[in-house]
Amino acid sequence: MPRRNSKPIKRVPFTIVNNDKAKVRYPNKLAAQRAAEERMLLHPNLEITVYQGLDRGWYLTRKNVENS
Repeated sequence: MPRRNSKPIKRVPFTIVNNDKAKVRYPNKLAAQRAAEERMLLHPNLEITVYQGLDRGWYLTRKNVENS
C-alpha cells in the first residue's frame, strides 16, 4: 500500500536569477563581436571577449592589457 503525505508539498519551478541586469545582452554572437571590436578601437588597452550566458544571450567581458 503506497504512503500518503498528510500535507501536500508546494512545488516551485526552478528559475535562473539574473543578477546581471546592468550588462548589455546581445541577441547573437556576431552582434556581440562587432560591439567588442568597436570598444577595443575606443580603448586600446582593453582586450574584450565574447561569451554566452546561461540565458542564451551573448555578453562582453574585458581584460586589461599592459603595455610592455
